[in-house]
Amino acid sequence: MVNQYLRNLQDKGLIRFVPTGNKTYSYEPTEEGAALRRSMFAAYSGELVRLYSALKRCILEKVSCLEAKGIRKIALFGASETGEVALAALAESPFDVVAVVDNDPEKHGKFFKGHIVCAPEALQYIPIEAVVITSFGHQDEIYAQIAPLASRKGMEVLKFEGIHPPPFRSDHR
Repeated sequence: MVNQYLRNLQDKGLIRFVPTGNKTYSYEPTEEGAALRRSMFAAYSGELVRLYSALKRCILEKVSCLEAKGIRKIALFGASETGEVALAALAESPFDVVAVVDNDPEKHGKFFKGHIVCAPEALQYIPIEAVVITSFGHQDEIYAQIAPLASRKGMEVLKFEGIHPPPFRSDHR
């Protein structure tokens, strides 16, 4: 099957076979193939930027309910890629990200985008008004974990459920 794909690419003038030994070849892009690869990479990169920007907008829309209540001091629960995007989205907002917490002990005490990652137990001592759960995979478990503390301290807890950035689209096939 791979050989058939390679032959199809060769027939389209996108790659050429270069003999390297007895019955062995290397495959190199032609000028046209290299140009197509650059074009596809540019389109892919543009799409990633579009998705990243759309996700940041979705996050800001999601936390707008906190802003409407006058909440400004928040903690993010989840030192992961989603937490990183949330920090980027919140950088130019009225929110003050006071802390980043995570359940993973390996992350505790380490820097995460300018914040030292704390254990969840630290939330009881940090002056915050809300916790934003940035984990998509464990939202319900994290919510159950911090709900009693949030109730005692009068903190809001916001999950990122319902955030759906636009689907990936590709103009190249």
